[in-house]
Amino acid sequence: MLARNGIDIDISGVPITTDTDVEVALKYSTATGNGWNMIGPPNNRNYLWSDVEVVAYGSDCSVVFGPVPMSTLITSNPNNPYIDTHLWEWTGSGYDSTASLLMSHKGYWVKARAPGVALIFPPSAGGGALVGALRRGVNILKRFGSELFSPDVAVADNGDEPPMPMAKLKLVSDDGKSSFVMGCFISSLGD
Repeated sequence: MLARNGIDIDISGVPITTDTDVEVALKYSTATGNGWNMIGPPNNRNYLWSDVEVVAYGSDCSVVFGPVPMSTLITSNPNNPYIDTHLWEWTGSGYDSTASLLMSHKGYWVKARAPGVALIFPPSAGGGALVGALRRGVNILKRFGSELFSPDVAVADNGDEPPMPMAKLKLVSDDGKSSFVMGCFISSLGD
């Protein structure tokens, strides 16, 4: 909001914090089994997916699982009943299920496998420059690694991927002089 001479505005909401754990509840439909959630870092920080923690609550709000770092689930219990350990990133032409870094201001897909699951972003897990540098290194390795070590056989999974984006939308300015094309993800978990 812009004001020529200033203006007082009352704002209510939840302040962003980097000093305490931030817990993000994930949606899950027991009727359809749909647990896809689009998430992003809850504050202006980057996170390693392996440092994010998972907790699950029962219907009485008691903790039934965790909190457990994603790194533990990835290595010792990837088929746990609470969350798929993959972090899915849209590349513009398809999904990358090997994403390992959550960059601020970007969205990612995760899949809850049960109701009552939440992600915890601990303050010690968030990083700035180091995580960004690691991301650039990972992207370089992916690009050159795929050229050097492209397998002849594809690795199959269960085919369960996040929702596809809608067809591209073209937005044109009122004067018709400028336009841009964008995609949009829309999905509902309706019970």
